[in-house]
Amino acid sequence: LDSCQIGYFETRKGARRNSDAAQIQQMQEEEALAAMAETSEEAEQEKEEKAVPELLSADFYLSGEEKKCVEVDGPSHFFLNTLGPTGKTLFRNRVHRANGWEVVCLPHFEWEQLQEEEDKQAYIKDLLGFT
Repeated sequence: LDSCQIGYFETRKGARRNSDAAQIQQMQEEEALAAMAETSEEAEQEKEEKAVPELLSADFYLSGEEKKCVEVDGPSHFFLNTLGPTGKTLFRNRVHRANGWEVVCLPHFEWEQLQEEEDKQAYIKDLLGFT
């Protein structure tokens, strides 16, 4: 994470309808990413959030050598009683890819199984391809 910036895409007001549980999960994942970024000197120097205008909103992004769009996928991103993403979620991912972003999804059912903070950070590092 040393060469990455963590930020957020600009969002349109009212575009999201997250449940409280999804918002809590998103905040936890964001805090875990921020905790990892705080270990780098560059992250300490660049505390202010950066916004990247795009067609669709995203939960947050990492930009550096590779542009990674990170999406926290709560229950509304999957069909009921399945692990299959909805058409809206697949469309969102296609649009981000078309804009040059690698899309990384953090599904709620995997995140909810992680209890320890160390496990959460290791999961995110693995998901993002950091060793």
